[in-house]
Amino acid sequence: MLEALLSATINNQVNISICSFVSTSGTVDKQDNDWLFEKFQVDEFYSKHYMPGVSACGKLYLRRCFKEHRFPVGKLHEDAFTIYKILFEESYIAFTEAGMYYCYTNEESITRAKWHPKRLEEITAVEEQLVFFKKNG
Repeated sequence: MLEALLSATINNQVNISICSFVSTSGTVDKQDNDWLFEKFQVDEFYSKHYMPGVSACGKLYLRRCFKEHRFPVGKLHEDAFTIYKILFEESYIAFTEAGMYYCYTNEESITRAKWHPKRLEEITAVEEQLVFFKKNG
C-alpha cells in the first residue's frame, strides 16, 4: 500500500495520495494490486469522497503537509479538526477507489465505545469545517 501511494505521489506530482478503505471485523481476501490512481482537484475529491477526505488513514503525506497543522491534543475525532485544512492547502491529490487500507472494526475501540460527552467534539469539528468552507468559498 505504501509503495503504491508513494508511486502515485511521485507520478502525479502531488504531496498527498489517498486510497479507499476496506472495513473488516476479521480476515479479508487480499485485493488486486492493479491500482489505478487519478489526479483530482482537492475540492472535487472532497465533495465526492468526504469520509476518506476527513480521515487521516489511507493517505500518504509529504512531511511538509504538516508544517502548519497538527492534530489537536486530547481531542476525539482529531482527524476532523485537521485533515481538511491540510488537503485544502494542496491544489491536487492522487486518489484510487481501490481498497488498499484495511480498517479493522473493533467493537471495543474508542469510536465504538458507549456514548460519552467527548463525542460532542465531532460537532465542534464540523462547525469549524463550516466556518473554514464559508470563509474560503
